[in-house]
Amino acid sequence: MSRTLASAFLVVAMTIPGVPLAAQASPAATVRAQIQQAVRAYVEANNKPDPSGLAEMYSREVGVTSIADGEITRGWDAIRTEADSIMGLGGHFRISLGSIDVTPISTGHALAVAGYTTSVVTDRGDVQVRGAISLVFKRIAGEWKIVHDHTSTQGLPEPDAGDQAVPSPGNPADAAYIAAMKSDLRNLVTAEEAFFADSIRYTERVGRGGLEFAVSAWNTPLIIKVTGDGWTATIGNVRTRARCAIFVGSTPVAPATREGEPKCS
Repeated sequence: MSRTLASAFLVVAMTIPGVPLAAQASPAATVRAQIQQAVRAYVEANNKPDPSGLAEMYSREVGVTSIADGEITRGWDAIRTEADSIMGLGGHFRISLGSIDVTPISTGHALAVAGYTTSVVTDRGDVQVRGAISLVFKRIAGEWKIVHDHTSTQGLPEPDAGDQAVPSPGNPADAAYIAAMKSDLRNLVTAEEAFFADSIRYTERVGRGGLEFAVSAWNTPLIIKVTGDGWTATIGNVRTRARCAIFVGSTPVAPATREGEPKCS
């Protein structure tokens, strides 16, 4: 499952660590303030990102679930795995919350509903993705924890004419993964040119005797091939089915069609 509001910016179960609750039931106004604080704390943990912190916010009770754009995640272990998927995406997205509405359901449960906007960094600038979340909180061992959430997004806007399509437009996480792959390919151009300046040739080797280069988190190793007058390179990411490519010289590699310009499909 590839997402960040389903991992990176789709919300799941949470608590407010270190904020004990009163032994007796809180007034509605107090509950509302506590739940709103919890939602904001969770979003900030996504924005850092802090997967370990997110994991500690989840309920570990049997039955905890997270639903995001039609995908269901069940159980604390699976939710922790989804939280880990946001690693390496720091700086590629930023979540901003709208108003947070809280409805006490009982003395030990509350419902929070909020709208949000995610700014996803792409090669053509920030893309705004709107969505909404609903979270069911339960008071467990003196703390509020979320036992269920449901998140939906409106999807990414259509690309400009002539631009590449973005896979899985309903999941803004893909845009962040694609941005990371494109960034690595652009950095590869710089690394290859630096190597060429020293050796008067390009190279397919990364590491000792070749390029000093490391791919971003979750990106797969580069596949570089030297051509008659340049080189080609492709890269993937374990969190999306999209693949990106770039070339220098006169030999294109799909889906790239313009020299020096990364493209994904």
